[in-house]
Amino acid sequence: MTQPAWALDRTPRRPVGTPDALDEILTAKRSGRIRCPKCSWQPRKRDRWFCNKCNQGHWNTFETRGICPVCGYHWTWTACLSCAEWSLHEDWYEKRT
Repeated sequence: MTQPAWALDRTPRRPVGTPDALDEILTAKRSGRIRCPKCSWQPRKRDRWFCNKCNQGHWNTFETRGICPVCGYHWTWTACLSCAEWSLHEDWYEKRT
């Protein structure tokens, strides 16, 4: 069975929880610097992804940096809701120059 484009990959990864990482996330959000590495689409606050690990999580993956709020699973790959291509979740956050 083919997974839908809005599902997230199940590759395990430890969450990043340092204060510096949180500051970087908030800065990226304020600057609108979260975008698909393949097509440059920018997710909106209302966009939602589905956790096919617990089949209950339905949230904006960038608000939690890829961690399902229901089961706590940390996703390393995210599908673009526009082009349906998969990229590493961390690659969505543009690096500050």
